[in-house]
This record gives sequence, C-alpha cells and structure tokens, in this order.
Amino acid sequence: MNTRTLTYLLLIIIPNLFYAQDILEQNENWAKYSKVSIRYGKSDEMVVYELEKGKPNLAKLYKNDSLVSVSKINLTPEKLEKDSLSDGFTPNINLDYKVEIKRNKKGLVSEKYQRKFNGSTGYLEEEIVKYSYDQCNNITEEKRNFARLKKIDQARTFDSSNKNIIKYRYDYNKDCLWTKKYVLDKQGEKLLLATRKIE
Repeated sequence: MNTRTLTYLLLIIIPNLFYAQDILEQNENWAKYSKVSIRYGKSDEMVVYELEKGKPNLAKLYKNDSLVSVSKINLTPEKLEKDSLSDGFTPNINLDYKVEIKRNKKGLVSEKYQRKFNGSTGYLEEEIVKYSYDQCNNITEEKRNFARLKKIDQARTFDSSNKNIIKYRYDYNKDCLWTKKYVLDKQGEKLLLATRKIE
C-alpha cells in the first residue's frame, strides 16, 4: 500500500472511530497502566496519553520527538443526552441535523444514524453505520450505508450499492489491549493503521 492510499484511509477511518468509542476502548485492565503512546501509520507525530485510574486525563502531542502541545482531557466522557441530538425537521433545511445512537448490551455503540444538510451538494444526506466488536471490545467491522435525499419528506431509501464495509484486526498484549491496529484491504491483507506502547 502506498502512502497516498494509507493517508486517504486514515482521513476516513480515524475521525469516525471517535464516534464509536472513547479515546481508549472499554477495558478494566487500563487501570494497571499509567501511560499509552499512539502513533498512526508511519507518521512522525505521536500522542501520549497519561492515565488516571485507567482513563486518559492528559494528552501530549509530539512531532519528531519534540513536544508540540499539551491538552487536559475531561474525565467525564462526552455522551449525547439519551444518545440522540436533533433539531428536528425544520422549514430551513440548512438547520436540519440529527444523530441517533444505539448501544449493545456492553454499552458499546452498535449503530449510529446521522442526518445533515450538505451545502456543497444541496442535498440532505443520511448515513447509518453498524459496528461489530471482538471479545476485547474493539471494532472489527464497520458497515456504512449512505442515502442522499432531494427533499425533507422523501422516504428514507438507502442505496445498497453505496454500502461500504471496513474491517479491522489487532495484535494484543496479555491484558487484551491492542498494541497494533490494522485495516484489511480488498484482498484481505493487513495494513498497519496504528501502534501503541502501553506502560
């Protein structure tokens, strides 16, 4: 895989991961550690999270081993009230925005629905993403389905030809915490997305 393809995948995948889970996956073993360093692909940037009782409380960004920034992290995870946010359908289509989240028995996001108006295309767009997880609470598959609506009251009909499936694999330490994360390409080959050093 060339650098351009990996960069493209990272731009699509990484932002979406944060909708599906917190910075660190749900795992009680994080309490054993005080720090985790994450490097995406072969980037010269690295994020180091300092942990307090298994939760990140400070993030340090390094570039070429030089400290660039330090950010305090709110220990209270951001969660939408009742797992939904909506302005409802409004007369002004530009203001229309809605997010709905469904969770599985473990409290992990199993499905996310989002509706928003795309000003550049002039269409109302809807997307449903369904998530599957492994025994260590990490996403193994994202199934995306997208629809573009011409008007507010148009029936929701998703075009299955736009369905996109992304698959992930992991290398784990003894505490079921991943140390390497991969995305699978169309041939099923593993492409390295991120490496973590857990201390």
